[in-house]
Amino acid sequence: MSISIDRTYKTILTLVNTDIRGNATPAEIRLLINDSVNEIYNEYLFEINKLTNRANRGLISSGLEDLTERIREKIQYFLMNATLSFSTPYFILPTNAKFIEALFYDDATEIESCRNAKEFQLLNKSSSTKPTLKVPISLRTENKVKILPSTIVNKVSCSYLRIHLIAKWTYTVVSGAEMYNPSLDGFQDIDLHNSEESNVIMRTLKKLGLNLKEEDIVNYSTTSEQMKNNEDNQL
Repeated sequence: MSISIDRTYKTILTLVNTDIRGNATPAEIRLLINDSVNEIYNEYLFEINKLTNRANRGLISSGLEDLTERIREKIQYFLMNATLSFSTPYFILPTNAKFIEALFYDDATEIESCRNAKEFQLLNKSSSTKPTLKVPISLRTENKVKILPSTIVNKVSCSYLRIHLIAKWTYTVVSGAEMYNPSLDGFQDIDLHNSEESNVIMRTLKKLGLNLKEEDIVNYSTTSEQMKNNEDNQL
């Protein structure tokens, strides 16, 4: 479940105005929200790269299972599966793929990923390690992947982490004021696991010179929700 861009934006705008920091425009706040989202997403990639490096040194198994539970849940929000199309001699990876967790042949056989072209060639040349349908190998090059044995031309799928979407708070101008309108083209909620909402708010406020703790954000959100409910009950 993603994060409401409207709730996040209005919370930040209100807290900034409450603290008498009127130097930040709504457009700047919306830009800084995406800066914060990008920071968080890149930290996920940093954790994955650390994990990959440890796996390459044989210290742990490959895949995401060795991530801590806290990080794994947030990263798995971006986890997707896709069947790959073939264009000789490569399989084409999804355009929104940022990290390939695993490749599979015929759904059940995991394809070993080679670290570089040298390893790929050595495994293919050696009679003892030559790839087969039961033990295939792969080498990624940008947005495509080569798989051996070359008899594999279909039934290849991948599990991957997609690139995050750019959040956009869309609006209509009414009497000179911006009014939230999610029905407009381009609207996009914040594309992170919903547990990151307070994190996005805190990081954005810090960029605006306001340092708050997570409990401050939670308390504010709870109070705001209670006030809204009270207003709705009075209607």
